[in-house]
Amino acid sequence: MKKLTSKKYTEYKNTSGKGFIYVLKVKKLLDGKEKHCLKLGYATNLNKRLDTYKTGHPDIELVYQENVNVNKKQLEKCVLNLNIMKRLSTKNEIICDSSLKDIINEIQDCKKLLIKYSNKNTLTKKKINNKTTLTKNKINNKK
Repeated sequence: MKKLTSKKYTEYKNTSGKGFIYVLKVKKLLDGKEKHCLKLGYATNLNKRLDTYKTGHPDIELVYQENVNVNKKQLEKCVLNLNIMKRLSTKNEIICDSSLKDIINEIQDCKKLLIKYSNKNTLTKKKINNKTTLTKNKINNKK
């Protein structure tokens, strides 16, 4: 089975263990005119996901993929929310009137935000756990 845009089979390896964020170029019919839009998605197994797309939509093209080290579902949601006015509907991941470069920049920005807030939450949880441990130790030492 051939891959989307290449004659040779490309194997995408999930080296981070957290999966991929990807962008596909898709053709859509809008107001009677064919338009190229971008579909954002995420997958743990990108090879399997692309094979699924290839079956129903042989003309799609993978234009960007990245093996991510953050929660892929939150990352997709962040980028989609930044493009709320450019999406075909609020129920799908297809973005029109935005460049691939803009989408890639938004992916990078959202990754930074997710890393920042996941680190803050981790530190907060550690502080709470340390306070709980200290409190338990004080109680146990009083006995």
